[in-house]
Amino acid sequence: MITITKGRLLTIKQWRETYGPGSNVVLPAEEAEELARIALVSLEAEPVVFWFEKYQEGATA
Repeated sequence: MITITKGRLLTIKQWRETYGPGSNVVLPAEEAEELARIALVSLEAEPVVFWFEKYQEGATA
């Protein structure tokens, strides 16, 4: 697993502006895999409030 920094994400985000719409750019397979993993995890994540409520049922405060 590799680390994708905020700086790297900002660079990738600017590619369309740098190279123009419709341009093809090369992303290393390791980066593509990590970005896909992050995206998939974020799609499956539950909002923290719902998680807290779900697991606090029956608890007294």
